[in-house]
Amino acid sequence: MSNEQLGATHEDIRLRPDPDPKNCQVLGCYEFPSKSLPERMQVQQMLWCRAHADLIAQMISARDYKCFELSLGERVVKNQPVLVDTCVVGKQRRCCVPKCKGDVVSGLDFSPHKIPGIVWVCAKHAPAVQDVLDQLNGPRLIHELRHKPRSSDAYRVKRRRAIRSACARHKGKKRNYIEAICQDLQREKIRMPERWFTGWDAGKPRIEPSDWLIAFQTPHLKLKIQKHISQVCSGRNLRS
Repeated sequence: MSNEQLGATHEDIRLRPDPDPKNCQVLGCYEFPSKSLPERMQVQQMLWCRAHADLIAQMISARDYKCFELSLGERVVKNQPVLVDTCVVGKQRRCCVPKCKGDVVSGLDFSPHKIPGIVWVCAKHAPAVQDVLDQLNGPRLIHELRHKPRSSDAYRVKRRRAIRSACARHKGKKRNYIEAICQDLQREKIRMPERWFTGWDAGKPRIEPSDWLIAFQTPHLKLKIQKHISQVCSGRNLRS
């Protein structure tokens, strides 16, 4: 299965060129590394900060589950698999394919992407689990993030720094803190990501890259601005 089939999109996150035993593996992160990824993700054992370990696990398990769904679909399984938690043990376990009565022979855990996230399969549907394991989504994702090219957005760092500074001034103090942040960004002439304007309809009014307040009044761009600012203020990695 191709990355496109598996929905191979991820946050704008890059890993250090080589595993670092003293720091989180995410480039630029110096939080204390205290957590590793589950063995089932088939990733070389290395430590991450808790936030990035959870994020990478989410990304891998999302790919794994997509692969599982595609594999079941190729076997003409139309209904959604039934996922359970660790409380289901022994003879309580049933094949995750609805109405299947086969005896359970193996299983797989898709948490944290799915909660509950465990599927059990009979011999007939076990190849779908093997397909997931053969896909090596964990090592593939790590390779992608380790060799990902740097962002072409020359204003990214300056923009994120300005947003965080404005967020500290306005979040929790003003009802519409995002609009207040837009005012600061426009006053400081901070540029918006160029990709927001890709394919911009020539018939629409022109918006300059630093016209945050005007863009905030445009429905299409307002959603992008709200998401972008809220993610930067919360400290999450994101695409732009």
